[in-house]
Amino acid sequence: MGAAKFISEPIEVIAHIHHMKMVVIKFKWGNTVYNVAKMVNKWQVPSGQSKITHYIVECPKQGVSCEIAFDHFDLKWEIVSKSQMVK
Repeated sequence: MGAAKFISEPIEVIAHIHHMKMVVIKFKWGNTVYNVAKMVNKWQVPSGQSKITHYIVECPKQGVSCEIAFDHFDLKWEIVSKSQMVK
């Protein structure tokens, strides 16, 4: 994986709940749609009276791995970082 580029910008996400777990299908950042092939990792961070859930996702079609995050208080998603996948 290449060096991560930190971004912290809003994204639009298509996801669903499967067996009480969030499954991200794809997300849109700018004019690009990223198809998520694999959710690699997940963790939660407290944020005031709420929490933020972070996900590491792989998007091989676009050749990137990304960290995205969901804020449970304001119900918004953001892309935190992006790095190139090694072929």
